[in-house]
Amino acid sequence: MENLNFLNQMKKLFHDDYDKFLNCLKKDAIKGFRVNNLLVDDVDEIIKKLPFKTEKLNFLDDGFKLNETYDGIGKLILHHAGAFYVQEPSAMVPVCVLDPKPGDRVLDLCAAPGGKSTQIASRLNNKGLLFANEINKSRSNILISNLERMGVENAIVFSKKPIDLCADFHDYFDKVLVDAPCSGEGMFRKNPDATMHWSIENTKGCSFRQKEILNLAAKTVRPGGILVYSTCTFSTVENEEVIKWFLNKNSDFKLEPIDICFGEQSKFDNIILNASYMRRIYPFHGGEGQFVAKLKRDGDTRIDFRKFMNYSKVKSFSQFWEQTFDEPIPKIVNFNDKIMIVPDNMPKIKDFLVAGVFAGRLKNDRFIPNHHLFKCKVKIKQTKLLSLSLSDKEALKFIKGEEIHTNCKGYCGVRVDGIPLGFGKASNGKLKNHYPKGLRLV
Repeated sequence: MENLNFLNQMKKLFHDDYDKFLNCLKKDAIKGFRVNNLLVDDVDEIIKKLPFKTEKLNFLDDGFKLNETYDGIGKLILHHAGAFYVQEPSAMVPVCVLDPKPGDRVLDLCAAPGGKSTQIASRLNNKGLLFANEINKSRSNILISNLERMGVENAIVFSKKPIDLCADFHDYFDKVLVDAPCSGEGMFRKNPDATMHWSIENTKGCSFRQKEILNLAAKTVRPGGILVYSTCTFSTVENEEVIKWFLNKNSDFKLEPIDICFGEQSKFDNIILNASYMRRIYPFHGGEGQFVAKLKRDGDTRIDFRKFMNYSKVKSFSQFWEQTFDEPIPKIVNFNDKIMIVPDNMPKIKDFLVAGVFAGRLKNDRFIPNHHLFKCKVKIKQTKLLSLSLSDKEALKFIKGEEIHTNCKGYCGVRVDGIPLGFGKASNGKLKNHYPKGLRLV
């Protein structure tokens, strides 16, 4: 059943392109993925190992489009290993516009499920800080799981209201992304039934929340920093009109042109000056729906927190590390008996869910390792490493949670074609599987 109010609104929006838009809605949604440079050294080698045809995106070196229908992409061993992240092409654009660099301090204010956070992390290359926030606690757990799977080592995850988080970090971040909750018109091809819940009132309600979140986020951008606003909707009420309102409220921000060869410039000059600086992506461009605006704050100042995290010394962790890894013992904090390997220059903060790498827990002064520690590309001692290949049946058994054979002893990491997969505890020639139950292939 069609929502005629929605279609009438789209007719006003698209004008001569309306029929082209309707034809796209009848086709399958575009699917894509990014190769994860945090864990993968050679993008081309990974592409050769995938069981489906791909096409490289022209605006992103590690981004690809699926050129054929393939069911069960999330069940692939390489997906479990974090070699790639499934993400449709237009959703990759906001982070390309944000352009985080190694060493930047970046805030992803509306981060779950983690597509854009993991993309930011890959750009940072584990150098700098990534603050990833998701107000919904259950969705924040999905965010954490995706950051772990992709081997991210420098993310600090929160589940806080934007007003509370932003109050603590005025003028702090080099780059801020607000991928705002929206009416989701750009995703209706993926979920046609959602059109029945569309209404003008809902777009106006979304616009109100977007303005509030964007205004709060602006306070966290340092002078000279970048703020990127994006949605996956077509509505001018949630896009150009939000930016117009924001610029009227924040005279120290200016629109910046977007140099990317995907989609088209916004044509709504009747709403806002320099509308062409903003980018719109429609289904007939080869993606789904996306709107992106890039804003720069006047000035050029970078401040630091005066206090950094107090590091901990935990004997059982140090002993475990020296037995297992071929790298110097990292800096850690003991947070309620959770051992975190924290990023460099992490400010002294509280109320976070995870900071850096959740390495493991203390139990009666014993250190019990966690999955995240073995998902990072740390150099493991050869006696503590079980190396498998994609063609090895043991790799499939491992992600199913089954015991596999090994000559290792004690806790050891499992890697597939050199990519961290997880860990287990070995004895008597068998590895007791510690792959998280919620991730196991059923």
